[in-house]
Amino acid sequence: MAVVQNLSLKGIALLTDREQSAGAVLPLLLINAAHTFSVEVDLRIVRCFRAAGNQYFVAGPFERALLHEEMVPFLR
Repeated sequence: MAVVQNLSLKGIALLTDREQSAGAVLPLLLINAAHTFSVEVDLRIVRCFRAAGNQYFVAGPFERALLHEEMVPFLR
């Protein structure tokens, strides 16, 4: 499980409890806060470092950009 810190059409930054290798492709299932929408997308990891305690900051671009319709359910 991870907590999203930043989300855009082209990528994401998140906090997770697992260290990831730069260059790896991580499949993600993004679920909006209301639990009414989800989208699957692959993340190419470009950055991973220990943020605090057992948390790791992971960031990178998606393998494909999200469509506008896929992004709207995540906006408040």
